[in-house]
Amino acid sequence: MDGDSPDLAGDQGSASGKRGGNAHAGCSIGLVLVGFLMIVVALPMAFAEPGELLGELFSQLGQLTIMFGIGVLAFGLALTWAGGSEAAAAEDELGTHEFAIADASEAIDSGKADADTYVRRGYSYGRIGEYELAIADLDRAVELAPMEALLYNDRGFARAKAGDIAGASADFDHALTLAFDPAVIKQIEDTRRRAGLGPE
Repeated sequence: MDGDSPDLAGDQGSASGKRGGNAHAGCSIGLVLVGFLMIVVALPMAFAEPGELLGELFSQLGQLTIMFGIGVLAFGLALTWAGGSEAAAAEDELGTHEFAIADASEAIDSGKADADTYVRRGYSYGRIGEYELAIADLDRAVELAPMEALLYNDRGFARAKAGDIAGASADFDHALTLAFDPAVIKQIEDTRRRAGLGPE
C-alpha cells in the first residue's frame, strides 16, 4: 500500500479554483466591454473629415483608439476563454472526487471496505478541502493497516491543514519510524515541508 497510496498532499482546493475562475471571468468580461466601448467611441473620430488639422488629428487618434480597442477586446476574449477552461477543469476535478467519494461510500456501506477504500475516500475529501472527513477516513484506514507509513503521512497532512499541528507532527514522526524505503522517507519529508512543519 505504501507505493500505491494517493498523495493527499498534492495540489489542493478545487473549490478555491472555482472561486478564482469566477473572479478571472469577471475581469476578462470587463476587458471585452472596455475594448468594445473604445471601438464604438473611436469610430466617429476615425472617419472625421480630413483637410483641417483638427480633423486629421481626430482621424488618426480614432484609428489608433480602434486598433488599441481591438487589442483589448482580443485580450479580454482570450482571458474569458482561458478562465472558462480553468473553471471547467475545476468542475471536472470536483466531479471526479465527488464520484470517488460516492463510490467508496457505497463499498463502505456494503461492508466490503478495506484500508484502501478509506484511503481513496479520505484522499478525495482532502482534495476538496474537507479535512475533518479526510481525517476520519484515514483514522479508519490506520486502524485497518497500522504499519503503513504513508497512511500516517497522509493523515499528518490532513491534520496540518485542519490546524491540528501537534497531531500532524506526531503522525509525520510515526510515519518516519515505519518507513524503510528511501523514496517513502523522502515523500514523507516532502509532505511535511508542504504542510509547513519541516525545514525548507
